[in-house]
Amino acid sequence: MFNLNLVKPDPQAATGASGLGHAPGESLAATNGGSGTASGPPPFLVGAASLYWGWQTGHPVLGLLLALILEGARWVPVRWDFSDEDFRRLWTLCSVLLLAALVYAFTSHEGPSAFSRLLDSPGVLHQRRASEVTTETAASVFRWLPVLMLPFAAAHAFSNRGSLTLSTISYLARRHQRRRARAGYPILREPEFHPGYVYFIGCLAGSCMQPASGRSLSWSLACLAALVGWALWPLRSPRYPHWVWMTVMLATAGLSVAGQWGIWSLQRYVGSSSRLGEWLATLRNPGEESDLPFTRISWQGLGPWKASTRIVARLQVLQGPPPDYLRQTSYRFWMPPYWLSGDDARRFTPISETPPDSGVWPLVANATGRAVVRIVTTLPGRKDESRAGLLPLPPRTELLRNFAAFTVERNDLGAVMATGPGLVIYEAVHIGPNAWEAPPDPVQDLAVPPEIVPTLDAVLAQAGLAPGAAWKQARPALARFFAEHFRYRLWQPMPRWMRHNARPLERFLLQSREGHCEYFATATVLLVRRLGIPARYTVGYAVHEGSEDEFVVRGRDAHAWCQVWNEATSQWETFDTTPADWIEIERAQEPAWLWVGDTWSWLRYQLELVWWGHTRLRQYLLWGLTPVLAVLIVQILFRRGRRRSLRPNAQEVQPAGPGQDSEFYELERWLAARALERRSHEPLGAWLRRLGADTQWSAWIPTLQQLLLLHYRYRFDPLGLAPSQRALLREQVRDCLQQLQLRRFQPARFNKP
Repeated sequence: MFNLNLVKPDPQAATGASGLGHAPGESLAATNGGSGTASGPPPFLVGAASLYWGWQTGHPVLGLLLALILEGARWVPVRWDFSDEDFRRLWTLCSVLLLAALVYAFTSHEGPSAFSRLLDSPGVLHQRRASEVTTETAASVFRWLPVLMLPFAAAHAFSNRGSLTLSTISYLARRHQRRRARAGYPILREPEFHPGYVYFIGCLAGSCMQPASGRSLSWSLACLAALVGWALWPLRSPRYPHWVWMTVMLATAGLSVAGQWGIWSLQRYVGSSSRLGEWLATLRNPGEESDLPFTRISWQGLGPWKASTRIVARLQVLQGPPPDYLRQTSYRFWMPPYWLSGDDARRFTPISETPPDSGVWPLVANATGRAVVRIVTTLPGRKDESRAGLLPLPPRTELLRNFAAFTVERNDLGAVMATGPGLVIYEAVHIGPNAWEAPPDPVQDLAVPPEIVPTLDAVLAQAGLAPGAAWKQARPALARFFAEHFRYRLWQPMPRWMRHNARPLERFLLQSREGHCEYFATATVLLVRRLGIPARYTVGYAVHEGSEDEFVVRGRDAHAWCQVWNEATSQWETFDTTPADWIEIERAQEPAWLWVGDTWSWLRYQLELVWWGHTRLRQYLLWGLTPVLAVLIVQILFRRGRRRSLRPNAQEVQPAGPGQDSEFYELERWLAARALERRSHEPLGAWLRRLGADTQWSAWIPTLQQLLLLHYRYRFDPLGLAPSQRALLREQVRDCLQQLQLRRFQPARFNKP
């Protein structure tokens, strides 16, 4: 609690402030009352660090503003007398700001979705993404440290305090001191720090979070080295000459610049290495390959992602029947073991939001679809600094509505690319007569590799079909053939001697006749094309798990099927020859604790609705922090009993530990005011011996040495002084001062060498 009083500085105390005594090895900060007069950073160092931070982070105006606020205290003659409790509240305020910034940065970098995916599927890709989110969040928070620390630093700059004790900001330190006091032990002297240096370190930490390269890196490191040298120069030991310190600083700065330049060169080499880039590309989750212009067929098995129970989409049927499939994209060219989309997959056409800011994205003109489904999913990739991905949509989708997307694009193969927040919610209007996919190409949608033609002809003969058969006859014949002669199998065993020489698709059609959906979809597309009917390989998800109007789609529901062109209706039709029991086969592998994962997925989904702004709870939480911050500011700045003081030439001595109120300091200040001050870094004993060399003071030395002994015991003895001895020190110092004031001395020779 502080009062509104004007305190006029004491010239006599100011003259002697620099000569307060200290024990051998004791710093000036300790002898001057701890928190009162400890030396801070060199003049204008904090302002220079703020300017450097603004330059490095791309906010020069903000950096200049911070420098003016903190360095402007040098020209303001008013000082606020903040107590330790006030600084604790300010530190709490900065901690709340730091926590809010941490939460905001974590959600802005898709932290919840990244870590939820890591918990569901701890693969290499998700581990890398989680580490990226952690790094980006930490970098964002560190980058804004000077702004977050501004209330604490500004309050200290405009206060009459020097250093602060550790208990000011540490609850553990305060608790330790209270426990010692309750146990009857003497209070130990606490470690001290100067907030100016803390803010300086925060500026450097925030500056280093901004990547630099090339010439800008050299200038950045040179300025950083200069700032560090500037900060450390006043703290150097007087034992070594200046040129030694300068040489060490320059050598250290040179080695740092060379090391950082080497790291940057290594990063540039790694980023430009095509071989390394190809290797990193192989770490991509195969379950997300549908947004690439190609997809690779896994001949032996679909791997652990096919058994993933992670929920990737949620559906709610609003009108009409539920869809059986959610399509993402299609492929045209078969080049074993890859399906390629061709150049058409890369040519996306932008869709205009009609009318603007309405959330309506028409894929065709005059949409008349009779079924509507609401879909909730996440965008897994990035495009133009935004989250992006292919939308899972029901076949023959005509319109997207209530969709808060940034952009929506589509290509001729039925893929819709969207950019927006991490979690997207949209309504798909489907089952309409209009189609926007491109009609079949007579070459691309009928291409069959020549080497597989004999195998296809043999299979068609077994199915009772001949090249040129009509789709009306071929559809039931192929469906019956695959249902009667083939089985679904997630893993395809392959003998070692066959791995390099065998053709897996031919072996599937003629020998094993068991495999997963990629086998069935690939074989069906090629068989239909052999009949002269255009067909495409399509990937997406199967929709089967849910109730009447609500469904969930898991990672294991990823599916591949065939799209066939129906000449009679001029539309692409879905044709799936994978045995229908594939769903039950995969469900049989469900763990007994699936409900635990589903519960966690639902909770995460509710949190993602908040983080991505699909509810107003996030706004309510942010607004809820406002009154908390307001209460803290009011308690700090507008409490009753506020006090300000004129800035003194020398700061007042404030007891901040055992022995800091020793009367011996009064005696030392009295002598210092008469040109008998102690030299810098001179122990008290040596000072008294030098004082005794003068004949007019030699008679006083025994008395002063006795007082010094009591002072040392009071300052440094863990047991302290007994009450009688404490009273003796007080009385003897008072008597000594009274006797000294009655005499006149000639101090002219005292400070001469």
